[in-house]
Amino acid sequence: TLKFVWFMPQAPILVSAPLQLLICLILLGVFVGYAAFAGLVVMVLFVLVVSRCQMIAQGYMVRTMGAKDQRLKVEAELLKAIKVVKLYAWEETVEHRVDEIRQNELRLMLRYRLLQGVMFLSFSSATLVMSTATFAAYQAITGEQLDAPTAFTAMSLFAIITFPLSAGPLFMRFFLEAQVASRRIQAFLEVPDAKPTYPNSFMGVERRQLEDNAAVCLDAQELRWVDGSLLLRPPTGSASLSLKIKRGEFVAIVGRTGAGKTGLLQALLGELPLQEGCGSVGMHGSVGYCAQQAWVCNATVRENITMGAYSEDSNSQARRYEATLRAC
Repeated sequence: TLKFVWFMPQAPILVSAPLQLLICLILLGVFVGYAAFAGLVVMVLFVLVVSRCQMIAQGYMVRTMGAKDQRLKVEAELLKAIKVVKLYAWEETVEHRVDEIRQNELRLMLRYRLLQGVMFLSFSSATLVMSTATFAAYQAITGEQLDAPTAFTAMSLFAIITFPLSAGPLFMRFFLEAQVASRRIQAFLEVPDAKPTYPNSFMGVERRQLEDNAAVCLDAQELRWVDGSLLLRPPTGSASLSLKIKRGEFVAIVGRTGAGKTGLLQALLGELPLQEGCGSVGMHGSVGYCAQQAWVCNATVRENITMGAYSEDSNSQARRYEATLRAC
């Protein structure tokens, strides 16, 4: 949203700048005649150059934002697993990985800023080149000596043209950043919603009742992340992934970092939707989930522990609250 805040005050330039240019060019045509077309040709050439730079800069901006997202993702994972990193002395390895991503981001940002500088330099020098070309064409076409009234009037008009031309790069910069931000927001909003997991039913195309003693069931050819990358594949000798947990069982999922434990839980919760016709998942009864990332409510310690269900009149809730405090 900050990109739009920066862009909106510059939006009136989209109307005022072309109007100022048009009026000044008409007045130049009145004073210098056909020589004004020389300045117009120069301005068109500068616009073409800047447009090409803008297209290249937009590509670098998109790549820069992608590199930034990748860096933030790695840094967030690092903060979550900082204890493991310290225990296994992985500081240098993680630092090298983050630094590599950061250097790539800085290279893309440098190229983007260089293109921004080229656009600013082009528009800044456009007035000087336009005036030189116009005066040269005036003497070549008319064959007369350029007099003071015509020269000073033309210079005043060129000075007026300086503002819309100098404001052009600033407008293009904010417009480019707002456009990239808009596309990123649109891509996020267009992501399909995850289908909720309802008790006693399966997600996906097929819906059937769970077995009498089943609490959790998962049948899938494979599991993939939202971006399409592979999460879990069937074990050797098996055609599909199959998980069945009976009621009353206590199950622990163990594995190394990145093995897919969190992804499997997300698939069971319905936050990682299965592909059409590639499997189904179902649960019986209600679901309670404690995420790996800790969070607290904006409330008291008691309300965070009891989730607002504490009552002074309930002895069982009071005992449970006291037991939780002793255990923690």
